[in-house]
Amino acid sequence: MKKIPFFSLLTVAIAFFALVLSCTKTREDISLPSADKADNSYRTATPVDSINYDSTGSFVYNHIKKHLLYYDPYDLMPEKGREELRHKVDSVQSAPGKEVGFHWDEASKRNIISKLTGSILKDIEKELKKNITDGYDREQTIKWFDLQIVSVKANNRLKLKDKHIAVRHLTMMKYALKAAYESLTISDKSGRTNSTNACTVPLLNCIVTNASTYAAIGAVFGADAGAVVGVFIGSLLSISTCTCGSSCTFPAAVSTPDVCYDPYNGIKFKVSGYGTNALGFRIELYKSDNLITANQIAFKQVSSGDEVTFSNSDLVGNDLVYVSVYTNCGGQWLNQPKVVAIRISQLGWPDFTIAGPANPYITSYVSYNMVGRNLSDVSWSLYTRNQASGIINSSYLYNTTTWIQWNQYPGWVVVAGEAHTSCGACYRQMDVYTHN
Repeated sequence: MKKIPFFSLLTVAIAFFALVLSCTKTREDISLPSADKADNSYRTATPVDSINYDSTGSFVYNHIKKHLLYYDPYDLMPEKGREELRHKVDSVQSAPGKEVGFHWDEASKRNIISKLTGSILKDIEKELKKNITDGYDREQTIKWFDLQIVSVKANNRLKLKDKHIAVRHLTMMKYALKAAYESLTISDKSGRTNSTNACTVPLLNCIVTNASTYAAIGAVFGADAGAVVGVFIGSLLSISTCTCGSSCTFPAAVSTPDVCYDPYNGIKFKVSGYGTNALGFRIELYKSDNLITANQIAFKQVSSGDEVTFSNSDLVGNDLVYVSVYTNCGGQWLNQPKVVAIRISQLGWPDFTIAGPANPYITSYVSYNMVGRNLSDVSWSLYTRNQASGIINSSYLYNTTTWIQWNQYPGWVVVAGEAHTSCGACYRQMDVYTHN
């Protein structure tokens, strides 16, 4: 399949964020389809599922789990629209009380979604909270989300655009909740939650409210990119606001900076969400997720502050480390049940998801954004499958935001983005379908 220069006409497609990543084969905890850029088979094959946001969900999950405490979520947002979203979020936080349904109604008023789609999303959230109250564990919750996604796709009363918005929202919430279940000390290592614990329902419902509300706000004021950023804002807010009434508890989050690893500086970790009266915390590094003494690489224990640095010599040559964090609560050590896996050599690599119209109209002129981290050296490409085609505006070829003029033919096309840093590179694609 030949690569079309940016001034040439190219093909189109319904975007499923099947963002194939050569950059993250081992970086992510979530396994995703991988493809070598030299292999064009994934460009010529017709996508199996045109409404699929698992790669976007994977991006959300991995950054919540690994890096959330070290960056401003708004930095993920394209510069245009960033301040408007920040202003809206600030206004919501200063005048709380409006439930997520209010924001979906706002989206409906602005013709971003239909009233039916808003009603469906509101009903789904109510059912989700009921399920949590009834004691759903992580596995049950994920399966439930999958059923809701199938139901939305099969709903013939919804327009294609509405299906994409709803599925994107449900997928991001699914992965955000996956991370939340794994951060609860009331879960075991498989993520199964003890439904009799008094903390379960208020903690999870608080996280659902925050993540869902700010994802909806992001969708209203920041379009596709804003919806992704909103989930991060809600998840970050949950670390400080979703508590169990205890002055000392397990760490709600542990993060490391997503910057190129420097052996002279070592690797830093930050913990948060462990209450106000902790006597300190302890971070343990292992070379396996089997946390036995023989697999321990190093540990650090501190009585004040929330950051710990491990030197290069502490790592003793280990590239993949498993991080376990404990809070000292009056001599009782409380920890998250799920360790966080960090591949040190891939810190600082670009990582992004492509946000933009999955099913634009033919002849329309629309934008696509790289939403992610470490995007200093970027470029865009289009790959054709049939007569459907488009032209990338040359002025935006090397920006994180690009504009594409689609031609008059409906059909599939691949929108591809590539980014580089001094320590790594990332390539991702999005299948898009243009229609009448």
